[in-house]
Amino acid sequence: MEDMEQRIATWVAMMKSGYCGARGLTHQQFLELDERYGLVHYLFSNYELLHYYGNEAVAEDIDRYLAEQGGNGSELS
Repeated sequence: MEDMEQRIATWVAMMKSGYCGARGLTHQQFLELDERYGLVHYLFSNYELLHYYGNEAVAEDIDRYLAEQGGNGSELS
């Protein structure tokens, strides 16, 4: 992986963990949301904008994204 791709991948992993902690999700539940709504792709695609913000702001942005996609996490097992 190139240096920038590695940096983005590391940031995405940190945001995944931060989102799980902030919303009380397991990593498995996050993966279910990712499978349905493409969260990892969303984070990768929006790195340039989102990496300037703190964990809670990114978590709120993920919540907005999920709502726009018709999900809210309540469908998780």
